[in-house]
Amino acid sequence: MPALAQLTGDDGLFQPDMFNIISASERLVELSAEISNCSVPRLDLLPEPRSECFLHLKKLVLDASLANIKALFHQLGACLESLHITSSCKRIDFKDIQDLIPNQARWLTRNLESFYFVLVETERDVVKWAPYEAGLDDVWVKIREGLPRPTAPAPVLWRVFWPLSKCNGMLHFTIRFLSWNHLKLDDQEIRTMSGQWELLQTLDIAWERRTHVGFDVSGLVAESQLTLACLKELAEKCKYLRAVRLTHVDGSQALPGREEMKHLRRELPVEVDVGYASFGLGDGEGNERARAREVASYLYALWPKMTLRWHEDNRHSLRWKMVANELVTLAWDL
Repeated sequence: MPALAQLTGDDGLFQPDMFNIISASERLVELSAEISNCSVPRLDLLPEPRSECFLHLKKLVLDASLANIKALFHQLGACLESLHITSSCKRIDFKDIQDLIPNQARWLTRNLESFYFVLVETERDVVKWAPYEAGLDDVWVKIREGLPRPTAPAPVLWRVFWPLSKCNGMLHFTIRFLSWNHLKLDDQEIRTMSGQWELLQTLDIAWERRTHVGFDVSGLVAESQLTLACLKELAEKCKYLRAVRLTHVDGSQALPGREEMKHLRRELPVEVDVGYASFGLGDGEGNERARAREVASYLYALWPKMTLRWHEDNRHSLRWKMVANELVTLAWDL
């Protein structure tokens, strides 16, 4: 067992006797596991107690509860290069999510190049959020009568991921936040990330967008605070970027001026997916075309070899198609 370089398994790997063996292995560099019905053992309670484990592990693929993920995060060594984490739960336990990544974790180093985290919240009774007790059949009637709107759970703040700023060798960063909770993400957080991860090649952040009886009960805390302007920060700081995918950006806000855009052109081909992005609408077709040219000029100034994509169900698809056409025109005009 200690001679294995790669290992795949389930709960059996996390029984104390087995965990005692694999966690001390000097050859194990890749571990893939699903923990369903047990807990990650405490290192001080193992048959051979120790203060750290998996000292040579480079890749971890783990499907487990937030509690088990957090427990293992406290134990991993500094050689880790790739983390692929999935957690599915009926309801987020905020005690586990708020300090999911310990600030002093040994694996928070330049070695970590890839971080992939999927959080899936499977069940929520939306009615419990409302300040009244009612069945689903009564919710719409009560809201129309002027009673308070449903109140969603507290948002998940982006600072949950702040400890990863120490990983300045990050190349690929992916978050799938599939929850009924709101996520606090805005231009400032993108600005901070771009300054910390200058080698970044892929930024992929997705979140659930759900509505209930006409109200937004998930997604970002404030969608208007994540705008197209955040792309300028990425182009300026992340010179090796090849792909940016965001579920939504606000495309109606003012764009950075031309003076701010000087010397930002990156010649690498870049794919930018704006998902369900909104679009600043004019009073007529002429104004819409003018806005499309303005947005295209802005994007072209960042990445002349950009491929622009958006979600097929984006209600502004036709206008984003206009932007894509303007990008082609700009490329041909050179």
